[in-house]
Amino acid sequence: MREGRNAATKSAEDPERLAALQSDLLHAGNVSGIFYPLDEETSAFPVNPAPDVHNLAVPPPTLWHGYGSTEDDYLTHGRYNARVFYDAYQKHSPPLSAGQRVLDFGCSAGRMVRHFADQAVEGVEVWGCDIDAAAIEWCQKNLMPPLQFFINTTQPHLPFPDKHFDFIYAGSVFSHMNELTAAWLLELARITKPGGIGIYSIHSELTLDYQKADMDRYGKQVRYLGGLGLSRETLIERGRQNFLTSPWWVSAWYSVDYFTRLATLGYEVVEVAPGLYGYQTGIILRGR
Repeated sequence: MREGRNAATKSAEDPERLAALQSDLLHAGNVSGIFYPLDEETSAFPVNPAPDVHNLAVPPPTLWHGYGSTEDDYLTHGRYNARVFYDAYQKHSPPLSAGQRVLDFGCSAGRMVRHFADQAVEGVEVWGCDIDAAAIEWCQKNLMPPLQFFINTTQPHLPFPDKHFDFIYAGSVFSHMNELTAAWLLELARITKPGGIGIYSIHSELTLDYQKADMDRYGKQVRYLGGLGLSRETLIERGRQNFLTSPWWVSAWYSVDYFTRLATLGYEVVEVAPGLYGYQTGIILRGR
């Protein structure tokens, strides 16, 4: 068989052209099924042969993604946020027990889900997933077992059967999702058990209220997004607004009314919780 490149294909062997093409593909607003692939030079993480549930490894700062400037901050804030989501879950459902299942959707390098390790040891099946391949590979090498991880893509599909999870949560995922929101909510609802709980944080008009009440801290962001056209009135009128605030960072905003309308395609809305996840609004849903 003759070897060689198909004449119909284009070459992108120039490093600068290839990097530009990869960046364009990763951030194309109308492409689903993408993920952030490994960079072999910077993601050559060694395997931890025996994770200690009482002394889990901490990811390198390159995988903290802005959550904390020190190891102590990273762990403390992750523990606090995990507790906030779990407390919100327990407000509407009994505590997790052996045989139940939890999914951290968009878990990054396990910042929150690592704090469910004790439940995992006691028989709760605890999963995390993300589109960041490097973060998930680190988790697979350092936190698994007792936790379980896989890479997903932006395509609204998760490799689980219907009615599988008792508790699914996502912190700051829909707040950066500029397409396929309803499809993702339907997919998450599909794998949530009837009576199970889904908790998802969003940027909403209540976020704007929260930020404007503390302009010393959030004034720069409020003014910047306001200059792009974000306002409480416009957000409520349009239902959603998206902003590309850097070449890789989408800031997605939803009115509470619009997001909950989408959520009711697959879920029952049980509570709207302002400020549940920092300044983000928590939308608490029940599977049906």
